[in-house]
Amino acid sequence: MLVFISNMKLDYFKRVYSILDLGYVIMNILIFTSMSLRHSKDMDEEEFRQSVQIERILEVIAILTLYSKATYFLSLVD
Repeated sequence: MLVFISNMKLDYFKRVYSILDLGYVIMNILIFTSMSLRHSKDMDEEEFRQSVQIERILEVIAILTLYSKATYFLSLVD
């Protein structure tokens, strides 16, 4: 896979499938970072609820990205 990416150079990231892959990885990193920041500091109840709500929105976006990737992969278009 890395040989394929190195041969295509920046053209690899112009494909929809690759963008969806990258988006899913970025979403997971953001969610993990948000969770670890939330656990590392003391918050009052309102800040905690707001943090959890933002994490849930990011999780929904990550799930939609994963479904988009699957539907794009299963399409009959080259």
